[in-house]
Amino acid sequence: MESVCGSVLSVLLAMFVVFPLTTSLPAAAQLFGSGNGIQSMKLLTRDVGWASSRQKVFWTSDAGRHWKDITPHAEDRESIASVFFLDGSRGWVLFSEYDEPQPRFDLATTTDAGGNWSHTTLVTAGLTPVEATLGTTARMYFLDSLHGWINLSAVSSAAAHSGAALTTLDGGKTWNWVQKGAGSAGAVVFNTITDGWIVSPAGDALYATHDGSKSWQGVSLRAPAEMHLAGAVSTYRLPIFQDGKHGFISVAFSDGTNGAELQFATSDGGIDWRFSRVLPPTGGADAIVQSFWMAVSLSKQHVLSITRLALQSNPTAPATVSADVGRFAGLHELGGPPDSREEVSFVDVDNGWVLAGELLATADGGGTWTDITPTKARPMSRVAPVPAPRLQWPAAGKGPGFPKHPLLPRSTSALVST
Repeated sequence: MESVCGSVLSVLLAMFVVFPLTTSLPAAAQLFGSGNGIQSMKLLTRDVGWASSRQKVFWTSDAGRHWKDITPHAEDRESIASVFFLDGSRGWVLFSEYDEPQPRFDLATTTDAGGNWSHTTLVTAGLTPVEATLGTTARMYFLDSLHGWINLSAVSSAAAHSGAALTTLDGGKTWNWVQKGAGSAGAVVFNTITDGWIVSPAGDALYATHDGSKSWQGVSLRAPAEMHLAGAVSTYRLPIFQDGKHGFISVAFSDGTNGAELQFATSDGGIDWRFSRVLPPTGGADAIVQSFWMAVSLSKQHVLSITRLALQSNPTAPATVSADVGRFAGLHELGGPPDSREEVSFVDVDNGWVLAGELLATADGGGTWTDITPTKARPMSRVAPVPAPRLQWPAAGKGPGFPKHPLLPRSTSALVST
């Protein structure tokens, strides 16, 4: 399924050899002691975007200088499970509430950027298998104004990350169970009406459909034989597509001693994936923006770095921009769960947001940053980050065959498109 260009691979291996790693634990996506902190966000244009806590949804039309509370009405015990905006007008907010025998899910829909909302209660009857008990965790995705998916977690199964999916063909007015779904909880994304993807919360499984959710199959990508990682464990990220056919996926491989993160590319909508390149080690969150792969990392010394690598067939040296953000309180390192796509959002190589405890914004490609966290979303208290598995790379020059000069930061987190 994968083919390797020998000449390109030899150049890449000369730049980024396989080197020892250890398993470390980064901050998970939800870290706030009070529950009021920002949990997800998206920059839609240079000026327009949204940010959401567990209880509130905020909207900005001036790049975060001012925020408007656009939270739809919800029941007292409901909290926000997922938010998705297709553009500067159309959006959906999914609320969940623990109940018996199944949780309650209410969906609010807007076509005027939160000025008005319509409400629908999701009907969970008819779930297959009927004995499955749902959790309140959910991930939502809309391809256009009509076609959408909600992937729910299931807590009564022996599987580590079981789930159940619903789909809509009318913008969220009605929903139907995906009878032969992937059976996995986690983030969902579709690049066409027929082609979609689900990655498990821990990133240990990736599933694909090419018939519009009628059936799902597991996806397994292998490192090139030249890298000697035949028995390595794979950690997948959600694939990201530039259009319906062309996309990329990052996969981290580790055999307990050696490891590397590789990028695979597709030109047929994800039916066939081919090895593209070895990614530089960073340790943060990454994105595909225009014609660049971008990795964002925040060091323990509060240095926020952006690494850019052109998406082209010939290997090029990555470039990085770093800035000291120590003046901002409440920051944590990037690198949430592999199914997360909510830590980095850029509309071009200069303008973007990073969610690292507080919401930071840049308009010059990472040279300077501004804290744009909505005032009502600043938690009164924080707890220590909840760990999740992540690759940790040795310092420059300390691993066998490791380059003598420091490499630029590596990413192990969310793939985000514009």
